[in-house]
Amino acid sequence: MKSGKERLRHFRRFVHEKGGLEGAEKEHKRDFEMGPVDRFLLRTRYFTDSGIIGSKAYVSSLYLAFKHLYGAKREKVPRRIVGIEGVYSLKRLAEA
Repeated sequence: MKSGKERLRHFRRFVHEKGGLEGAEKEHKRDFEMGPVDRFLLRTRYFTDSGIIGSKAYVSSLYLAFKHLYGAKREKVPRRIVGIEGVYSLKRLAEA
């Protein structure tokens, strides 16, 4: 069975080639690999789901400033966004 990374690359190739998506030639040259910048640009739900995104210190400071608005029983801890070095969100979002 292929790894998750290999399955994603295969799926991206299929979508670009069969769907006739713009930029398919550029993606083919990169062998349909996704880099950290691509992941960041495509993961817009980090902005809508987490509410706070940035460095660990930035996320922590904003959480403390708006803590009274969350109404959570437990303290929230900034979580690293997988695949994007040095970027954190307030929620741990599932990798789809």
